[in-house]
Amino acid sequence: MTNTVVFGFDEAMKTFDPKIVIAATNATLNKTITTVRTQASKQITGVYAVKARDVKKGMSVKKSRFTTLVAELGSTGVRLPLALFSPVQKRDGVTVKIKRKNPRQVLKRMFVATMRNGHVGVFSNHRYTRRKVNRRKQYPRRGDRPTHSELPVDEAFTLATAQMWDLKESEAVVAKRAPIVFEQEMNYRLSKARSKN
Repeated sequence: MTNTVVFGFDEAMKTFDPKIVIAATNATLNKTITTVRTQASKQITGVYAVKARDVKKGMSVKKSRFTTLVAELGSTGVRLPLALFSPVQKRDGVTVKIKRKNPRQVLKRMFVATMRNGHVGVFSNHRYTRRKVNRRKQYPRRGDRPTHSELPVDEAFTLATAQMWDLKESEAVVAKRAPIVFEQEMNYRLSKARSKN
């Protein structure tokens, strides 16, 4: 999780109208957290072969308010499905492109399928053997075996957004961007206040 901290806030509160400083701080926090979210998305998509919109779905943004003056960018911790990594069905399994610099990976005993609700995913049923299914369904050990359609099927997932995210890079963006935005917001509001007088 990344929190935005506005530099120069205490000094500004001593020098200028607190209402102007708080308004500038609130705007700075929200603009900076949006910038960090975009930067984090670009950093992840630059390494991993996934679309930015899918990365942002795994991020949670808590915007600043006048009463809190805290903005947070976090990750939901939900792992991304392999279906987002350009799956291609092959004879011996499925190939996916996880990292841009690496070649496509072959995932054996997996298949691409579309569910009744239209959801497309990469699935596997190799975690369970037929014998385990027989016992769970109370089939006799040497009796009738379940058909292929009766076997358990699991959708395959990979890393979560948080595991792909370089927090140090995001913190560097906050340290660089926040003071610039704060100065811009302060100048804008001070100029607006002077024009009213």
